[in-house]
Amino acid sequence: MNSRLPTFGYTFRIGETLRGPLSGCITDGYDESFLGHSPGLTWAEHTPEPWKRYARVTLTASAGAAGRGKSISFLIERGLLTMLRSGDVMHVGASPALGIAILRDDILIAAAGDATTLSLIPLGADVAIRFPDPGAVRPEIADGTSYRPEDFPTRPVELCIAGMKRAMWHGRPTMGPYDVFVTRGLHGNSRMSVEMARACPQSAAHTSAQLMDRDGYQLVEP
Repeated sequence: MNSRLPTFGYTFRIGETLRGPLSGCITDGYDESFLGHSPGLTWAEHTPEPWKRYARVTLTASAGAAGRGKSISFLIERGLLTMLRSGDVMHVGASPALGIAILRDDILIAAAGDATTLSLIPLGADVAIRFPDPGAVRPEIADGTSYRPEDFPTRPVELCIAGMKRAMWHGRPTMGPYDVFVTRGLHGNSRMSVEMARACPQSAAHTSAQLMDRDGYQLVEP
C-alpha cells in the first residue's frame, strides 16, 4: 500500500448489470474527491491458481475530474461480487488502508478490511465498530503460550451487532447471523471481516480482508 494515498470513500449502488460498470458517489462524511465526484467501478476475474478465485476491482476517475488519481485497483475474493443483487449498496473506503462493505436493504451482508476504515464507512442499521480503552480489554492467550505484544493489533475493537457487544484484540466468534474474524494486520492495525452466513459465500470476506491487507491498492496517477 502506498502510504501517500489519502483517505477516500465512495458508494456504489448495484444496478441490473451486476458486473457493472457502476457509477459511484462520494460517501457521506468524505470531502475529498480523490477520483472525482462520480467514479466508475468495474471488476474482472483473476485466478492466479485454480483454487484462488479472486477478482480485481478497478475504480476509475469520473470524466473531467481534477483529482489525484486516474484509477485505483485492488484484489478481493470473487464471492463478494458474485453474490451481489440489484439494489445492493457497496461502500469502498481507505483511511489509508482499504475497507469494503456490502449492504442489502440497509443490512450488512459482508465487510472486510482495516478496522479503522470500516468504522468510518456505513455498515447498516445493526452493525457498528468502535475502539474501547485498551486497558479494559484483556488479551486472550492460548494455554501454554506467553503474551507477546507483536502478536496483537495496536488496539482492540468492539463490535456491536443488533444490541450485542463484544470487545476483543483478536478472535473468530459468531455473533448472531455473522461470522467475525479479527486479527493483527501486516502493519500492526486490526484487520477484520464480518460475513452473514448463507448470504455471503463462506470465507469470502475473510479472504478479501487478507488480500487487501497484503496487497493494498494500486494507483494510476493522471
